[in-house]
Amino acid sequence: MRLMDCMETCPFVHQTLTDLRKEVGNEATVLGFVGLPYTLATYLVEGSSSKEYLEIKKMMFQEPALLQQMLSVLADNIGAWGGTEGRRDGGTDGRRDEREEGGHDCLHS
Repeated sequence: MRLMDCMETCPFVHQTLTDLRKEVGNEATVLGFVGLPYTLATYLVEGSSSKEYLEIKKMMFQEPALLQQMLSVLADNIGAWGGTEGRRDGGTDGRRDEREEGGHDCLHS
């Protein structure tokens, strides 16, 4: 895993948000949506949503350094995608972070 260049890997996200901002102007708030590191890691390791989370749990105990590295890279990518620069360039007013297991949704402006 590595840090990705958002504009290179998924330019359609920026274009979609820019188009949406132009369409709604100041009549509506535009929010971006971001999955958080543990949620994304779970999808990567499990392959889909899971009720038991057996594979990610195994990874936590058997390969904690690998999981920590994965979470770190995911967090860096989320910061690059959903950070202030991405919001300003893409025209969003804020970011909604997906709820982690046992947590709460967070709204950032």
